[in-house]
Amino acid sequence: MRHKPSPQQEAKWLQESVKKRYRPPTQGRPIHLAIGNMLSRREWLAENERRHLRQVWLETVGPELAAESIPTKIERGALVVIAADAAVCQEIAFRHDELVSELRKRLPDHPFRRLRVRVGPVGDD
Repeated sequence: MRHKPSPQQEAKWLQESVKKRYRPPTQGRPIHLAIGNMLSRREWLAENERRHLRQVWLETVGPELAAESIPTKIERGALVVIAADAAVCQEIAFRHDELVSELRKRLPDHPFRRLRVRVGPVGDD
């Protein structure tokens, strides 16, 4: 049968346990700066990706249609495109298969199978 440790022994064991678990902070940048830099890099990458997507869209659909529409994101297997009005939506729908085929060739790393077009504000962000 084991005996119960004295309060002094318990305190000593607890102190040693805390010492083993405690690691002094390493020298370097504060964590909030590292996280901020990671988030800003992620935002930069996302913006760069949007620019690339818009450039490929311009090259694929031509300057007239690109001026009236803008690709925004890829969501659930569809490239979401905002069009200035219903006529632009209809033009994109008419050329759907051709556009998807060409865009998938130019954007092989982007997993989309169709275009989803909706009417909305198209302008410089």
